[in-house]
Amino acid sequence: MPISLDAATRRELRARAHHLDPVVAIGLHGLTPSVVHEIDVALLAHELIKVRVFSDDRAARSALLDEVVRALDAAPVQQLGKLFVLWRPNPDKQAARRRTTGTARNRKRPAGTDDPRKKSAAKAGARGKGGKGNARKRGSGAAGAAAQARERRRRAEADASAPPAAPRGRARPEPSAPADDRLPPRSAPAPRGRPAPPGGVPRAAQPRRRRAR
Repeated sequence: MPISLDAATRRELRARAHHLDPVVAIGLHGLTPSVVHEIDVALLAHELIKVRVFSDDRAARSALLDEVVRALDAAPVQQLGKLFVLWRPNPDKQAARRRTTGTARNRKRPAGTDDPRKKSAAKAGARGKGGKGNARKRGSGAAGAAAQARERRRRAEADASAPPAAPRGRARPEPSAPADDRLPPRSAPAPRGRPAPPGGVPRAAQPRRRRAR
């Protein structure tokens, strides 16, 4: 009995068969028993196959497709010119695929594999243990704290009684005070331009001299 396919399954099978090559060819002698056997073997091995038909008659090709589907209980996925796309599920392969999927889901982690959940739990436990240990140390170290306080007081008293240390580095000489802070008197600036004529008479008011010829 031929298998009926819904639209989603047919679309998925078309996408899967896009890159496949024909594995069986139907020649001019038609669908002989040997050709039917070859198609049956290919469907058992691959489930989804392509078959090439060497016939120019479109009606004859459609009749061949219907005959193959009825003879092998397969599903006609697509007919592209002289190519048939056939699908028939293999029960043994599907059962093995289900067992493999279930085993992969239920598979335990190896002994050396780090589980993130266990790792986070271990970190949280380590933080809790560290906090308890620190609190225990702080509670039991009261005598040590008192001894440290006494040592600090002794060092402070020793530093207070010690003479001041000399400053490090080269000492800078103190600047000597000038003998007289007052600056010398500033001379008046020299006048700019041409010097004034003698006698205090402006140059423009003096009589013009004639040249001797």
